[in-house]
Amino acid sequence: MKFRTALIGSIATVALAGLVSCGGGSPAKGGSSGTVGGPGTLRLGYFANVTHAPAILGLADGSFRAELGPTVTLETKVFN
Repeated sequence: MKFRTALIGSIATVALAGLVSCGGGSPAKGGSSGTVGGPGTLRLGYFANVTHAPAILGLADGSFRAELGPTVTLETKVFN
């Protein structure tokens, strides 16, 4: 019973930390504006291997560009 309670508490803590880190702040201060596709820059770093296939395919077929819209600049960097 103690393990189950600890597990649920840990999962809730991680979920809450993820939600808290996603918002707040003004766009000028580097925070989230709360809008998708607003003006700004998205920096995408990825490995050029199968574990990061979604990034590779999203760039290759243009789906990232289509979803971001014309007001977002996409900067990519491949890591070894």
